[in-house]
Amino acid sequence: MSLIVTLLTNPSFAQERPSLDPSIPGVLSPKPENSAMFRWWLPAAEVEEAVIIRQLEAVASAQFKGVELCIHMGDTRYPRTRMRDSGWGSTRWNALYKTILKNANRLGLQVDTTISPAWPAAVPSITPEDMAASQELRMGFSEVFSGTYTGELPASRAFSSNIMPPPPGAPGFGEADAGPNNMLREVEEPDRNPERLVAVTAARVIGAEEVEKTVLAAWGDMHHEARTLRKTATLLDSGGMLVVRDPIVDPRTGEYSIRWTPPDDGQWQLFTFWARGTAQQNKEGASTFRPNYVIDHLSKAGAEALMQFWERHLLDAETRQLLRENGGALFEDSLELEYGGLPWTPDLLAEFKRLRGYDLTPYLPLFLDNRVNGLGNDELNLNELGSAEGEYSSLGDRIRNDFREVLTELYISNHLQPLQQWAHSLGLSFRAQAYGLGVDIVRAAMAIPGPDGESLGFGPSVQGDDRFRMIAGGAHLRGGAIVSDEVGAIANEGYRLTWLDMLQWTNKNFAAGANQMVFHGMAYSDSNASRWPGISPFGFGLAGYWGPRNPDWQHIEQLAHYFSRVQAVLQRGVAKVDLAVIHFQYGTSAPVVEDQSLASAGFTYDILTPAALNTVSDQVEQGVLLPGGPAYKAVVVPSQKFLSVESATQLRRLNEHGVKLAFVGETPNQVPFYSDHASQDSELRSIIDTLLRQETVVHVESIDQLPPALNKLEVSPELEFLPPQGGLVSVRRHIDGNDAYFLYNPGTEPLRSHLQLQRRGMVHRVDPWTGAVENLNAESNGHLLISLAPGEATLLFNALATRSKGISEPVVNRSPRYEELDNWSLKVENWQENKATEQSSDTHKSLVDVGTTALVPWKSIRALGEAVSGIGGYRTELQLSEWVTGNRAVLALGSIGDSSSARVHINGRQVPINLFSLEAEIGAYLHQGLNVIEVEITSPLGNRLISEGAITAPPWDATVNVEYEDYGLLGPVSLSLF
Repeated sequence: MSLIVTLLTNPSFAQERPSLDPSIPGVLSPKPENSAMFRWWLPAAEVEEAVIIRQLEAVASAQFKGVELCIHMGDTRYPRTRMRDSGWGSTRWNALYKTILKNANRLGLQVDTTISPAWPAAVPSITPEDMAASQELRMGFSEVFSGTYTGELPASRAFSSNIMPPPPGAPGFGEADAGPNNMLREVEEPDRNPERLVAVTAARVIGAEEVEKTVLAAWGDMHHEARTLRKTATLLDSGGMLVVRDPIVDPRTGEYSIRWTPPDDGQWQLFTFWARGTAQQNKEGASTFRPNYVIDHLSKAGAEALMQFWERHLLDAETRQLLRENGGALFEDSLELEYGGLPWTPDLLAEFKRLRGYDLTPYLPLFLDNRVNGLGNDELNLNELGSAEGEYSSLGDRIRNDFREVLTELYISNHLQPLQQWAHSLGLSFRAQAYGLGVDIVRAAMAIPGPDGESLGFGPSVQGDDRFRMIAGGAHLRGGAIVSDEVGAIANEGYRLTWLDMLQWTNKNFAAGANQMVFHGMAYSDSNASRWPGISPFGFGLAGYWGPRNPDWQHIEQLAHYFSRVQAVLQRGVAKVDLAVIHFQYGTSAPVVEDQSLASAGFTYDILTPAALNTVSDQVEQGVLLPGGPAYKAVVVPSQKFLSVESATQLRRLNEHGVKLAFVGETPNQVPFYSDHASQDSELRSIIDTLLRQETVVHVESIDQLPPALNKLEVSPELEFLPPQGGLVSVRRHIDGNDAYFLYNPGTEPLRSHLQLQRRGMVHRVDPWTGAVENLNAESNGHLLISLAPGEATLLFNALATRSKGISEPVVNRSPRYEELDNWSLKVENWQENKATEQSSDTHKSLVDVGTTALVPWKSIRALGEAVSGIGGYRTELQLSEWVTGNRAVLALGSIGDSSSARVHINGRQVPINLFSLEAEIGAYLHQGLNVIEVEITSPLGNRLISEGAITAPPWDATVNVEYEDYGLLGPVSLSLF
C-alpha cells in the first residue's frame, strides 16, 4: 500500500528549523521538574513494596514531576482492626513512607504528602468531645409564646442543609454505599459526645415575610447557576434580641429547665444553643486503627493536634532527613467539613467580640438554617431581623458577614499559618484547598505559599473559571509562584475520560491562573475488593484513573513534555494582570464576570475581595497598583451592594495616586458589617459619590460597555485582540525583562485573530507540543496574525530586553501539494481482563490483524466489534520521486474520535505531533523513495468495561450516556507537501 508522489522541488524554498534563545529554560528541551504531578492513592500500607517502586519508576520514566501521596481506602474492604498494623502512623506505614521517599529521591521525583488520610484533616488521637476536634453549634427553639415560659429548655436540632451536599453522581446523605464521595458519618453514642449549653436567648417575634435573595451555586461540571430563592422567614425585632440568664439544671438528670418572663406582653420565642463535636471522620474509609476524627479548623488546638500526631507517630530522624532532601510539600485536601449546625470553636464568642466589637450571643437565632460552609451561598435563613414596625431589614446579613469575617481570621491565624510554619520547619512547602468553609478565599490564598484549586468543585466556564481567578489573585498579591490544580475529577467519566478531554480542563485552568497541574489521579494496583483494571477508589463513576493500566500511557511522554513546556513558562517570572476586579463575597460563589467582553478584548483580570486589596493598596507607582507584582492598570468594581468604608477609602486613595477606577451597574451603598452601620452607610455613599465625579473614574451599566470606557481612560490590554474575539483568553508572565503569553481557544471552532501588542519586540510562537518555533512578523498595520484549533493553546514570546538569537526569518512557501492518504492497514492490541489470574490489575493483551481498512470507528469493524479497547497501529506507504531535505510536509490526521491520544512515526522515527490540531511537521523525516507512515492510536478502556457491565448509568442519574464510543483513526488523513 503506497502513494506515489512526484514533486518539483527548489532548494530556495527550504526552511531552516529555528532555535530559541535559552533564556527560558525548559521550553525547547522539556524538563521533568517543570511537568505535572499525579495524585497517588494508596490503601494505607496494604501494598507490595515492589509494586510501589515500579509505580514511582513509571512516573519518572514518563518524565513527570512527581506524586501527591494520599491514603485512600476506596475500593477496598480491609477491616479497621487490620489498620493496627498497616494504617496511617503504624510501623508498617512509616517504613513504607521511607521507602517511597528514598526511591523518589533516587528518581528525582517530588513527593507532596496529604496531611492526613483522604480529607478533611483528621487524627486518631482525639475524640469528638475533645476541644481539638471539629465543633458545631446546634440550636433549639420553642414555639412562639406570650407571658411566662416555664418548662424544659428546647432541645437541639440538626439541620441537614448545613451539611455540604454531595457532588453530582453521588447518593444523598444516609444512603448505603455512598459511591464516589462518601459523605456518611458514623453514628456516635450521645454519652460519648455530650452537648454543652452555650447560651439561651429570646427574641420578640413581629411577623413573617417572604424574603427573596439571588444566590450562586455550582458543583463540579455543572454550569454556574444564578438562582432567585424565596423563603418565608420569621421576623425578629432587632430591638428585642435578649440573652436569657440562669437556666436551672437538675443535679440528678443534668436536664435543664427555665422559668422566664419577657419584658412585655408581645410574642416571643426562646432559643437554646448547644456545642458538641461534629464526630466527623475523614472520608473514604477506615485508614487508622482508632477512628480518625476531623480536627477543629478554627482553633490552634486543632492544628496542634495534627502537628503533634505527626511529630509523635510519623516523624523520626531518618524521615525528617528524607523529607528535607525531597523538598516537596504538605498538602491539605478539601475542606468538606460537615456541620449539623453552625461551625464553632470553644473561643468563638470571645474572639467574635474581640474582632468585631460586639457580642454575637443575642443574634445567634439569625443563623438557624444558615449554611456557611458550602461552596456557595445557596441557603436562606429561617429568621431575619425586622424593624419595630414589622418591616424586613438586611441587618441579619451584616451580622452573618461579621461571622464569616471571624471565621476567616480564625482559619488563617489558627490553622493555615501554624501549619505553614511547621511545614517550613521540616524543609517543606505547604499547599491547601483553602475554601469550602465560607471564608474569604482570596485572603486564605494569600496566607499560604501553595493555594490549590480543583476542576470538580470549581466547574467550567468559557472564559476560564473566575474561582481560579480568586485563588490566583490571592497568590499574585502574596507574590507566590505556584497555583496548583487538582484536575480531572469529572463525574460519570471513569475510564472514559481521555487526555484530550483532560487538556480542555488544564488549558482552561491555565488560562485562569493555575500553573501546576496535579492529575486526579493514579491508584495502587490491587486490593481485596478491586476489579479489573485495578483499584478504582471512586468506582467507575468518577474520573480519572491514569497510569500504566491504561493504553494511553504508551504515549504519556508527549503529555509530560506539553505540561513541562507550558509550566516552565507559567511558573517563571511574575504574573502580569491588566485589571483587579474586586467583589465582596465569602466562599467561592463566583462567577463575578459572566460577560465575556473583557476577555474578548484581551483584558486579563484577577478577582479579589476588597479586604484582600486593602492589604496592598499602598503599593502604587505612576498609576499602577503593585508595579513589582501583577501591575494592575485599573480597579473594576462590578455591581454589588456591599463595600466597607475602609475599602472605599482605599479606592479613593488609589485614585488620588493615579489608579483608574471603573464601576459597573449598581454601586455599593451599604457597608457589609453591623457595627455603626447607619453612619457608615452614609459615609460610604458620600465617598462613592465623590469618586464618581472624578475624571479618572468611569461608571457603566454593564460589563460589555467596560472595554471602550477603559480605553477612554487610556487603559488598554497589554495584548489586544482585533477585532475582539469571543472566548480567546490570555495569560502574561514577565520573565527576565521579556513577556511570555499563554493563549487559549476554548471554543469548538478554529480561531484566527489579529493581535496588537502595546510593546513589541521580536515575537515568536512556540508550539508546546513539539517545541517548534515560528517567528511572527507584523503585518503592514502592525498586527500579528495567529490561528488556534479548537481547544488549542500556544505560547508567545515577546523579546523586549534582548533580541532572541537564532530565530530565522520566516520564508515564503509556495502553495502546497495536497494528498489524501486513504490506503491503510490496521493491527489492534486488544486489552481486556486476564481472567486466568487472581490479580485484578492483570491485563490480557491480544493482537487482532484487521488488514486493509477504511478509517472508521473500531466498533464498526467486524473483526473488532464494539468492546475492543487498546492500541491501534495504522500503516501506509508514501513513494516520493524526489525530496530535498528541509522541505516542509504537514501530516494532518483529521479526527481520532473518542480516542485518547495519537503518536506518529515516519520511517521508524517518532515525530512530535500537536494533539489539538492533530498535525505533525514531517518534512525532516521524509526521504526520496519509499516512506513508511505509522500512526498509533490509543483508546480508553471504557468500551471494554461497558461490554462487561462494569460501566452503567448510575441509579442516581439514569440520563448518563453509556453508549459505545468511537475509537480509532477516523481521518480524513491528508499530506501537504511544500
